[in-house]
Amino acid sequence: MPRKFDYASRDDRNRKLGELGEAWVVGYETVRLKGEGRGELVAAIDWVANRLGDGLGYDVKSFDDAETPRYIEVRTTNGPALTPFLVSQNELEFSREQDNEF
Repeated sequence: MPRKFDYASRDDRNRKLGELGEAWVVGYETVRLKGEGRGELVAAIDWVANRLGDGLGYDVKSFDDAETPRYIEVRTTNGPALTPFLVSQNELEFSREQDNEF
């Protein structure tokens, strides 16, 4: 039975879902840093995927402390906890290069 599928609409929903996930992570990192008494680092959180787009190997740059960055690649789904997802070669290589900071 043939049916029409609106790929553009699906892509738009997925993009919006991804943005919501990244925004949640920025909020989480803000609360985490303030809770750890590192409120001065909140202004330095960088939502790079929103500012520059994809391709750096991570979506959000935060901090463990003033000298140690925390690079976060966000995956967002409406599916169950064990929903599989893809990781790009670039993301994989960046995670290996950054090791403990990723």
